[in-house]
Amino acid sequence: MDGSRASRGECDIAAGTSDRDTMVVSITRSPGRKGGTDACESARGVAAQILADLRH
Repeated sequence: MDGSRASRGECDIAAGTSDRDTMVVSITRSPGRKGGTDACESARGVAAQILADLRH
């Protein structure tokens, strides 16, 4: 992720779910959410929840 995307509240996270599969979580904060949770922090949280759900 480059600084310009981060400054616009955008973040992409890729995580391997198996030897062959990868998931991508893309977060874009709305302009009204400036100063809120960092987009990458949100993306990491979503990815972690998906991985936890897949393990069950």
